[in-house]
Amino acid sequence: MSLPIYAVGEVFSSADSSAGNREHLIVNWGTPGVGALTKDGDELLDLWATSDKAEHLQREQAKIEGVRLD
Repeated sequence: MSLPIYAVGEVFSSADSSAGNREHLIVNWGTPGVGALTKDGDELLDLWATSDKAEHLQREQAKIEGVRLD
């Protein structure tokens, strides 16, 4: 699977209705890098980032999105 990376500050979200409430959220954080997460409803399934700073920012974004991180 490949997903696009948009301009700095833009968020890309893609839902997969065939997989329940699964959604992919990608953010280009600029200098810190890119972060991506996959969630199902409020459950975090996977989180990936190109740097520690981008991962921190992606986790903060996940909290805003209502994703449980524990």
